[in-house]
Amino acid sequence: MNELKIIANNTTPAKVDFNYKEIEEQLNKVLEKYKGLVFTDETVKDCKKTIADLRKGQKSLDDFRKETKKILTESVTVFENDCKVLYKKFDEVIDPLKEQADHFETLRKEEKKKSVEILINEVRETYQLDEKYRDKLVIEDGFLNSSISITKVKEQLSVMADKLRAEQRKEEEDILTIIFTVETVNKEAEINLLVTNYTRLLQYEDATKVMAKIYEDASQLVKVKEAEKLRLEKIEAERIAKEEEEQRLAASVEEYAEGELSKEPTQEAISEDAFNELPTEVALITKTIKVNGDANQMGNLELFLNAVFDKWEEI
Repeated sequence: MNELKIIANNTTPAKVDFNYKEIEEQLNKVLEKYKGLVFTDETVKDCKKTIADLRKGQKSLDDFRKETKKILTESVTVFENDCKVLYKKFDEVIDPLKEQADHFETLRKEEKKKSVEILINEVRETYQLDEKYRDKLVIEDGFLNSSISITKVKEQLSVMADKLRAEQRKEEEDILTIIFTVETVNKEAEINLLVTNYTRLLQYEDATKVMAKIYEDASQLVKVKEAEKLRLEKIEAERIAKEEEEQRLAASVEEYAEGELSKEPTQEAISEDAFNELPTEVALITKTIKVNGDANQMGNLELFLNAVFDKWEEI
């Protein structure tokens, strides 16, 4: 289309010559007498009429401007309409060609996409990427441009895969370090931290922070474990002391009971005077005593009562 040259045969800039100075001078004189006009009850009617007259003059000027502009731009409007007709003729040919070009480009990208997908699978296998990192190696928009060759795409994929493999190896090393650390801490402190709780953190935290977390959790767990151990030891010591006290009390009661039962009744010498009067009974005293204790203590108390008293009654 280089031979298509558009030439303007005649262009005349729009120009309007009217009595601007004359109107300006007259307008200044007319408007001057209205400056400083004050509304009062006496002048309100004249003031409103003045405003109406001034607006009529203003409208006349604006109507003159619009009408003159319309006359001046008639040729411009015709020119624009002619250009639009010619422009549309281009579209009538360009649109079908553009549609074919777009269809051709779509087919080209689909074919190239298949080739790139094959390359991606090859690179994934070559660099031995696991599922997590394989999914990060994807087709970028620029890969499908016609300006970039398959060879260049393969080079870029290799660079990306090499970086991903380095990240994968670091993650594997971090996981092994975490596992070793957890197992070591568990063995030394005799605790049971779960490895999965810390390997999972590697998705969000740096390995250094995860290691610090392991030692922090281990320290807290050891403190809890020691506190629980002290609590159980205290309970056991109290239990043993209680058993010893109960055994001591039971032994005392049994010893006392055996001593009382082993005594033989002694017969005192009866004097002749004793027959002069009959013996009298010893006065009995009744007391109510409230005792609190467990089953063992109550059993020991019963033995004691049987050994000491001829008669006693549980109320």
